[in-house]
Amino acid sequence: MPESSNFEILQTRIDEFRASGNSLSQKDAIDLIEQINAMNRTDSAGACILAEQTLSISREMGFDMGIAKSLSAIGISHSYRGEYEKALDCSLKALAIFSAMNNSAGLSSTLNTIGIIYRKLDNYDKSLEYYTNSLLISKKADDARQIANTTNNICVLYQDLNEFENALEFARKSLHYFTALKDDLGIGSSLNNIGIILEFQGNFISALEHFQKSNDIFQRIGYLPGLSATCNNLGELFTRQKKFKKAKRYFSTALKAAKDTNTKDHEICSLENLSILYETMGDFQKALEYYIQYSDLKQQVFSEESAKNINQLQVSYETEKKEKENEIFRLRNIELAKANEELEKALSEVKELSGLLPICSSCKKVRADSGYWVQIEKYISKRSNTQFSHGLCPDCVKKLYPEFSDGNA
Repeated sequence: MPESSNFEILQTRIDEFRASGNSLSQKDAIDLIEQINAMNRTDSAGACILAEQTLSISREMGFDMGIAKSLSAIGISHSYRGEYEKALDCSLKALAIFSAMNNSAGLSSTLNTIGIIYRKLDNYDKSLEYYTNSLLISKKADDARQIANTTNNICVLYQDLNEFENALEFARKSLHYFTALKDDLGIGSSLNNIGIILEFQGNFISALEHFQKSNDIFQRIGYLPGLSATCNNLGELFTRQKKFKKAKRYFSTALKAAKDTNTKDHEICSLENLSILYETMGDFQKALEYYIQYSDLKQQVFSEESAKNINQLQVSYETEKKEKENEIFRLRNIELAKANEELEKALSEVKELSGLLPICSSCKKVRADSGYWVQIEKYISKRSNTQFSHGLCPDCVKKLYPEFSDGNA
């Protein structure tokens, strides 16, 4: 079900738009679609409902940009909810429209979205291919925000692959771009990513500094998912340093933020961290309480994840199958085009030999289109693949060479 009051506000705008007979400007329509797309971070189900309506309106208007942007927003909504086949279908449709329009901003953004979908399907080669293409287009268009977003996503991909040197390189690049844009959310995300990489590399002091900066930003702008992530990271580092009071405070903050945003992976992490912390402190009763909560939630999510993983495997199979079918179709089209060309050539030759053909009743020459009389063999050979060999029929043998005919043998 859609949740926020923001949904009601945007739904009212859509209703007003329809009541006006879709007479509002295309600029207003784009502004509305972009607000709906931004809503995906907090209410993807609601954003999908609204974007389906703007898609319908854009089609009624014959407004290609609105159609493409609505499809893109719907694709992102499906991606947030793990419906990757639908997400990929909508995104590829949007990509085709943006490509036909030669719209670089739409192309780079949609390529980036498709890269995210493939990463979530663990198809890292495809993901990197789409990210790279997005980056090339956004750099050519000098689109700093899209460069920053894609660079940040490439960093996360390399983290998944445990290629930390590459991940750190892209994390620092994304931090540079987001800083230039004065984008606090992007800056906080990049700082947190750098902290994670430094922690894996064993550089705990520098990791702590980056986590703290990231945490301060998320706290200031009120971004709870980011706050939960950085608080868990800080709590783990303070546990290493045996600063248990600080660790407990950060883990508790992380748990509350995770529950408030229904971010289950962060909640599981917080419960496990609190169980480990209390066990380290010697409070085994508290450790057990948190472990039971952690175990129950993990089992619940595991069941959901198992179903999702089966679905993802099916999506991966169907996607690969579709790509192979498309390649077969393309090759068949090439073969068909060649066969058609040969057929058309043959038909044109047959056409040249059809119709009324003037022929001399005495010498048997025929009159060509040019008006000249030519031997019938020459006429037919020129207009077909027929080649003539000469001989004598039995009647002509009797007439011309009676001594060789059967009757005089």
